[in-house]
Amino acid sequence: MTFGSTFAQTARLQVIHNAADPGAAAVDIYLNGTLLLDNFGFREATPYIDAPAGTPINIGVAGPNSTSAADTLKNFNVTLTENETYVAIANGVLDPNSFASNPDGRNTGFTLFIKAMARETGTSSDVDFFVLHGSTDAPTVDVLVRNVTPLVLVDNAAYGDITDYITVPAYSSYILDVTPGDDNSTIVASFEADLGGLGGGAAVVFASGFLDPSANQNGEAFGIFAALPNGTVVEFPSVQWAKLQVIHNAADILADPVDIYLNGSMFLDDFAFRAATQFNYAPAGVELNIGVAPGNSGSANDTLKNFQVTLENGNTYVAIANGVLDPNSYAANPDGRSTAITLFVKEMARETGTGSDIDFFVLHGATDAPTVDVIARDVATLVDDAAYGDITGYISVPPGNYTLDLTLADGTTLVQSY
Repeated sequence: MTFGSTFAQTARLQVIHNAADPGAAAVDIYLNGTLLLDNFGFREATPYIDAPAGTPINIGVAGPNSTSAADTLKNFNVTLTENETYVAIANGVLDPNSFASNPDGRNTGFTLFIKAMARETGTSSDVDFFVLHGSTDAPTVDVLVRNVTPLVLVDNAAYGDITDYITVPAYSSYILDVTPGDDNSTIVASFEADLGGLGGGAAVVFASGFLDPSANQNGEAFGIFAALPNGTVVEFPSVQWAKLQVIHNAADILADPVDIYLNGSMFLDDFAFRAATQFNYAPAGVELNIGVAPGNSGSANDTLKNFQVTLENGNTYVAIANGVLDPNSYAANPDGRSTAITLFVKEMARETGTGSDIDFFVLHGATDAPTVDVIARDVATLVDDAAYGDITGYISVPPGNYTLDLTLADGTTLVQSY
């Protein structure tokens, strides 16, 4: 599509249809009364085209299969600057009174959001993109990159807000968490963005659809999409992932090593006592079956114990296998705690400290040990009255050399020092 042969002055223009109103699922676009786009579908985009510049132009939006510009429902008058590059995004709903209002009071009427100084290519080997908050019933949000150094990609964007260009490396997998603008601990939705093939390129990333379709004429649900300069639109798939570290602390001699199965598939082969995994991604929002089998097992049918857990999207966990397979074959716990093999799970776990100190939590994982204290000699009591299976909150201490005294619960009877 080009108008270069007709108009002496031109600009570059990409048009994106992001109006989620079901009544505008497909539209005809007229430029100065001439049909430009026929049956232009929701979440479709044009490639960049040459458009007339230096003079007012009329962009008309009509229903699908319109017969002429006289059928336009909305008209927008814009003037483009010669040799400039623009993205025009059709957004909103035809009748705001028939849809949920915007939580921030923003006008949701059908409109064109226009980004000037748009880019058809990146400025380096990375990926350049800007972000539009285009979901009419969504509140102010942040977008965080989870699986890179924690990064707020979009900060406090309300409906209609357009960011400046953002530049990121062309990684194959980013996990994007959408949160309320004032609460980054609550994840509204998560998406995976594959930018691996876009090095040196540019894109338009736009939030699209309704958070609550049932309150919006059952229109398309919320999602995040990217429009490329050639008009290709890519959907970022919705995902739910948690981070999980697994530690083998079951001292039963028959459980060294073990095989760990996740939903029937081998997860850890010949996992040894006192071994630990790194933090890995695990499915969230669905029930997981964690099966423990003897080492060198043949399949999940050999599992001795199975545990059902459901992880929360965006949360981080440590799961510690502990206890013995047959408590009757081992000493009883002095405090009467069950010593049967189990999973102790710590949520809101940390992969990094919160400051320059060292953050850690403590599990009492010795089946035959009584309630104990742990004292950093000449410093402080770190663990007070912990019985088997107890897990502390996080403790922060300056880095250094410490002598740790393990005492009985009285805090004075020394059991061992480390």
